[in-house]
This record gives sequence, C-alpha cells and structure tokens, in this order.
Amino acid sequence: DNTSNEADLQRLYINGVLHDINQTYIIPCDYARSIVDVELQIPSNASVNMDRVFTLDVSKPFLYKVSFTVTSLDGTRVNDYTLMVEKSFQLNKLVIQKWNNTLAINNNAATNGGHTFTACTWYKNGVAVSSKLYYSAGNSPSGLLNENDEVYLVLTKDNGDVMQTCPGNVTLKRAQTIS
Repeated sequence: DNTSNEADLQRLYINGVLHDINQTYIIPCDYARSIVDVELQIPSNASVNMDRVFTLDVSKPFLYKVSFTVTSLDGTRVNDYTLMVEKSFQLNKLVIQKWNNTLAINNNAATNGGHTFTACTWYKNGVAVSSKLYYSAGNSPSGLLNENDEVYLVLTKDNGDVMQTCPGNVTLKRAQTIS
C-alpha cells in the first residue's frame, strides 16, 4: 500500500469553484460578500495543519496569504502551500481627482486603510500611461481626463505585495459660473 506517503493537495475550491493553488485568486470587483469559502482536498490518510474547510475574511482590500502544510500518514512527506487571495481596491476609495486633468493616489496610510505604496503603474483603456504616484492628462486647457476612459492601477506596497484597483471611470467636475 503506497498511500501512506501521499501528501499532495489534490484540489482547492474557492466558493465551490476549482482553483489552482499556484495562481493568486482575485476576488471579482462586484463580489458582495465579505468572506470566501475555501475547501482543501487532500488524500484521506494525510493530515493538514488547519481545517480542510474554512472561511476567509476578505472585507478589506488586501493580499491575503494562508499557509498550510500537508503531511503523509507515515510522516515521510511534507508539502507546504500558500494560498493567495487578493481583494482589490475600489478605484474611488484610493484615487483622488484633482481639477479635471489629474488623478493621484492617496498614499497616506492614516487615511487609506493602512497602506504605503512604493511603486505604481496607471492604466488607461488597458495601456500603461504612467509610473508616477499621479497621472496627468496634460496641462493645456484641452488636456482633460476622459469620462469614457477605463482607469485602473497596479500597485506595489512597501512589503513587496503587488495589488491592483478595480477598473473605473472619472467624472469631470463642471465649471461653476459666477454671475
């Protein structure tokens, strides 16, 4: 019987859907729940150092890392795994619009949920347009942000984690007239 030395993760399910442990699970931006359900399937005679079925609190934007170890029945094989689950930032919760031509990241950990960003890339309609902590459409009067453009960011945090925002659009502020 060679089943006494099996220690592999056979399957991983997130919210009932098969998922590859080697890929970060990115929670859909329209996901309404604050938890995800996780199920680990391992050989029946192996053990794991946590519950095989659990919920993960994903109420805040974060790169959640869940590490676990599967050990064979005879103890000769041990495999370590890390499940990574990303809850992306809502664009309007992290980006500040200045005037009608500039977007800036709120990089103040005291007001953005405790995050410090060391690098970022701005994307407009899927194309990288800036690697600064702000994006400007230009300083000429015609250099305005476009409400039809889809914008998102890929951010590197001070701990090295790479996360992104959900895509979104800007809303231009209309000029006030003085009479």
